[in-house]
Amino acid sequence: MNQAWENIEKLKGKQIKGVHLVLFVHKKGRNWNDSLLQITFEDDSLVLLKGDGNDNLIVQRSAWEDAFEGDLSEEDKTFIQENGKWSLFDVSGSQPYTKILKERIQAAHPIRNQFNRLTGVQLQIGDLYLNFVNVADQSRILWGVKNPELSRWGNRVGN
Repeated sequence: MNQAWENIEKLKGKQIKGVHLVLFVHKKGRNWNDSLLQITFEDDSLVLLKGDGNDNLIVQRSAWEDAFEGDLSEEDKTFIQENGKWSLFDVSGSQPYTKILKERIQAAHPIRNQFNRLTGVQLQIGDLYLNFVNVADQSRILWGVKNPELSRWGNRVGN
């Protein structure tokens, strides 16, 4: 197994304390179809799930960092106003994420594409299944044990 999967294996049994999404925000609003997923646990550890732009799953054990945080130059402000930027949002109080708070990760199953690359993970949390999957340069969150979107993109759950 690779490093990403080794980090996923360490999540089993951990109790979820909070959930954040990193979404792209622009003039038209938030893009909910492409997001990074950051989960915080009761022991204050966390995991950030994201893609590398080529379908591959990246599992980071540190928090997302905003490249535009702090004092911004006029050039940066103009860029953000015209093009948008990635921002962190606490979704712990929003459905369906409220349903996984205080629940433990019971199981994790790899999601692989047609080339057998690790593109995501299916987390069993209580009686819910959260799927985080990368498709090309987008990362998606899908719910359900057999979400049809997974197979539509050529992905499968399991080894």
